[in-house]
Amino acid sequence: MLDLPKDESLSLHSENLHSRIENEKTGLIYNSTEEFEEKLVKLIEDSSFRHELAKNAYNYVAENRLLSMHYKERTDWYYKMIENLPQLNEELKFRSPEL
Repeated sequence: MLDLPKDESLSLHSENLHSRIENEKTGLIYNSTEEFEEKLVKLIEDSSFRHELAKNAYNYVAENRLLSMHYKERTDWYYKMIENLPQLNEELKFRSPEL
């Protein structure tokens, strides 16, 4: 998968992000080196496509993935970890006594 953030930098991601990427709209997914080359060339040569892809990806993140939308769940998770800290420490000692 090719990912093009708003700043138009290019990054590669593992296949597990396919469910979050809409191919040719919010990112590019490739399955072979040949397909990677084709998509990379398209990004380099087609500036309007590159800008549209960047805009769509930015909008997707702004509308769906910002921490400000998910902070409550994250905070609750941390509090639960704190509540379970004694048990978690014991489990860690069992798995890794050298610690």
